[in-house]
Amino acid sequence: MARRQHLTLTLIAFTAFLGLTFFMATGKSSVEYGPAPELSERILTGGSIAPKLENATAKAELGRAAWKLFHTTMARFPEEPSADDSLALRTYIQLFARLYPCGDCAAHFQKLLRKYPPQTSGRNAAAGWACFVHNEVNHRLGKDEFDCNKIGDFYDCGCGDEDGKNKKGETESEGGEAAAGQNKEGEGELKGREGIVNMEFGNSGSLSEDGIHLDMDQLKKGEVNMAVTFKDGVILGADSRTTTGAYIANRVTDKLTQVHDTIWCCRSGSAADTQAVADIVKYQLELFAMTNGKAPTTQTAAAIFQEICYANKDRLTAGLIIAGWDERHGGQVYSIPLGGSLHKQPYAIGGSGSTYIYGFCDANWREGMEEADAVNFVKDALKEAIKWDGSSGGVIRMVVLTAKGADRHLYLPDTDYTVRHQ
Repeated sequence: MARRQHLTLTLIAFTAFLGLTFFMATGKSSVEYGPAPELSERILTGGSIAPKLENATAKAELGRAAWKLFHTTMARFPEEPSADDSLALRTYIQLFARLYPCGDCAAHFQKLLRKYPPQTSGRNAAAGWACFVHNEVNHRLGKDEFDCNKIGDFYDCGCGDEDGKNKKGETESEGGEAAAGQNKEGEGELKGREGIVNMEFGNSGSLSEDGIHLDMDQLKKGEVNMAVTFKDGVILGADSRTTTGAYIANRVTDKLTQVHDTIWCCRSGSAADTQAVADIVKYQLELFAMTNGKAPTTQTAAAIFQEICYANKDRLTAGLIIAGWDERHGGQVYSIPLGGSLHKQPYAIGGSGSTYIYGFCDANWREGMEEADAVNFVKDALKEAIKWDGSSGGVIRMVVLTAKGADRHLYLPDTDYTVRHQ
């Protein structure tokens, strides 16, 4: 009798085990493979979940580890994320704040998120925003303000070599510039708006992946570029040839760089120098827009460019033209030649090819041109520079900046630059 009861209990236990196993497997399958539930606003922005953390030592250690994770996440975010990528990062930040293991810390951080929403449009915006809110926390705790220009050095993710490999490809998103990411072993310093900024420059005498010798110290770009004002805004234009000494290193470089929504710049001189300066200014303008709640003016962007170039005039080979449209001043053009001086002009030309078209521009420039006439003026001027200057060539790229935003143009030499391509 006892043996039969034991057998019965064994069968009941085994049946229960099978049922529990099936239930767990079914539940796991639905979680892993079923449709993900939508995250409501209440889930993302509800109150902090963890209780208050009383141990001051544990709180400090947790904070240091959390900030390292936070800044490293921003440093690894894509430079040009998709809409899903940006949404994922914004969701992560909101959940990070709500689930943070220190309840009172989480509540303070959530207040910061409501006042300064996460910026997830790209790596620079995310990293700049993260440093800004970090400093807001520092202010509340009575700590010194952190120099955001040194954020990458302080919170080193240990992935510098990997980043170098990613940047070493032969093409960039549009320009296909081989020079931008060669072996970055030499280091230079630029004194930026917020102090000294550590920047990396390509080393002289490196080899590209196809074995072509590139003297990075002599790599130049922006052999002819220009910007003009017209009735409703401004137009920037440039050729696409990059040279290193007597050799053409790249035929389709994109020399027009966006630093804010309707503010762009043309770069001539050393590719490494102008790229570094443009990256710093872009970061500063994003920080300006975030802290002031409004877009910067073209004059503000030009002032930041000029401050960096003048402070480093003995170390930079950079000629820049800054152009943009803003609600306060409309279309504006500023020129910063070698030496770092700043000049506001109705139109500006730069690069080696500019010496061939001064007379053409003086003869054909008119104040208050319509957009179509201004486009033709820029295109004809660049065609003349390409015709006479051996260092200029390739395609012609343009950006038209108005109250409607930025409109890009592309003209190819095989159609004599007459047909616009998207």
